[in-house]
Amino acid sequence: QRIDSGLIKPKTACDYRRMVWFCLNHWARVPLADISVGDITSAIMGKAEVAPFSARRLRINISDVFIEAQRAGCIPLGHNPALVCRKPTAIVSTERLTLDEWLRIFRAAKYVAPGYFQVALLLALVTGQRPSDLCKMDRRDIKAGYLHIEQFKTGERIALPLSLRLHTIGTSLDDVLSICETSGPLLQSHGRRINTWTLSRWFRLCREQAGVYA
Repeated sequence: QRIDSGLIKPKTACDYRRMVWFCLNHWARVPLADISVGDITSAIMGKAEVAPFSARRLRINISDVFIEAQRAGCIPLGHNPALVCRKPTAIVSTERLTLDEWLRIFRAAKYVAPGYFQVALLLALVTGQRPSDLCKMDRRDIKAGYLHIEQFKTGERIALPLSLRLHTIGTSLDDVLSICETSGPLLQSHGRRINTWTLSRWFRLCREQAGVYA
């Protein structure tokens, strides 16, 4: 209901579901009032070793749980160990791809990944949009010679002309759209929309296959 009413986005709801499973795996039979700062810190830092950005979001969401529990009178006011625990540090080690590196990944995708992934690579390069925006693109968004996009992260609305051309690879947006699905989501598999996790997974596999490392 909160998603339908616009109070939260589907991505936020997905984050909440992951947080619930995380808490159940760690403290399924532990009362909230008995969870300590050390408990939260240990669990969050363990998560940060494999997924630092997810760990930061997880800490925020767990803190929200304690806030709601205080409002409901389930725990004493001020008891929020997630708020006090140390924030996990995320070190950004990625760099922008060169065109040569992109081409190597694109060629590797032909042999490693499903066909839609090469299309996704072309869409990303020509439009310059984030994976979350690529996954939302739909045939219905093409109107009067423009591809209309509402950016997931910023909420900004833009319209890219189909004549938009990237001369370095000799390809226009219209060229890329001509090899996309003819109806529904531009990126789909067996009629189902592709998600960002799938794109990230195939990108990592193709990058490794091409010998491109950050």
